[in-house]
Amino acid sequence: FATVVAIPGIQTNCGGAALISTGYNVISDGSCTLQQSDQSKPDQINRPPLLQPLALNNGATRNYLPTATDDNVLLDLVPLTACEQALGASPRDQRNQPRPRTGKPSNLANTGSTSRNFCDAGAVELGFETRYVCGPPVGKDDAGYCQNPAFASIRQALEEALDEDTIVIMGVITENVTVAKSVTIRGPSVDEATPGAHMAFVQGAPTQPDQNSAPTGSVFTIAAGATVTLEQINIRHGYADQGGGIHNAGSLTVNGVTIYHSRATTGGAL
Repeated sequence: FATVVAIPGIQTNCGGAALISTGYNVISDGSCTLQQSDQSKPDQINRPPLLQPLALNNGATRNYLPTATDDNVLLDLVPLTACEQALGASPRDQRNQPRPRTGKPSNLANTGSTSRNFCDAGAVELGFETRYVCGPPVGKDDAGYCQNPAFASIRQALEEALDEDTIVIMGVITENVTVAKSVTIRGPSVDEATPGAHMAFVQGAPTQPDQNSAPTGSVFTIAAGATVTLEQINIRHGYADQGGGIHNAGSLTVNGVTIYHSRATTGGAL
């Protein structure tokens, strides 16, 4: 099911008896004899898959990630219902990433579209994911609401995130965060949260630091090698030697961010 068979020009893929297919396999030549159990789940024969070189691709073991081109037969090949029927509810790929992933890279024709109704064929999914972090509402009388499922901390969301993923913060998160992946961290759009959770605050401590406070560290630390975008969030209550709000050692873009009530020996904000 949804398996890629591709021996690149060395020899034929198959020999011997017929194979039972449960659908959506991709085979680069016509050498495989398949007995299809369900004609509504067609295989792709003589369709060379387009794969990137063997690499970790943010996983624990090396894998072949599909190439991000519109003519790649692997992309969005398997309907989600068939994917869940064969692989179980909330299926995962070789890297333990969700199948399917929310969106596809920007160079594809369906730029920014949602591919939630289709999985990719093969061991790993191409695309990016949006993950939500849910904190208490901003005002004590506000009703909180967050997308489900949601993480309780940015660190937890980062542990599961891959490069190019987006992390959406809702409400108030008290945390000192080191970002070592190339991600976007932003506040919610109007359709992602109700009033009371519609603003995003990330704070290093519950209260504003003063000269008698013990340093808690920068609210955000951007690690060397990471390319990070911060958007539409409020950053406060950091206290560090360098960059009370943000200590940047990577490549950082800041859009629509407010940094305030933070302290540092050098750079109270940045």
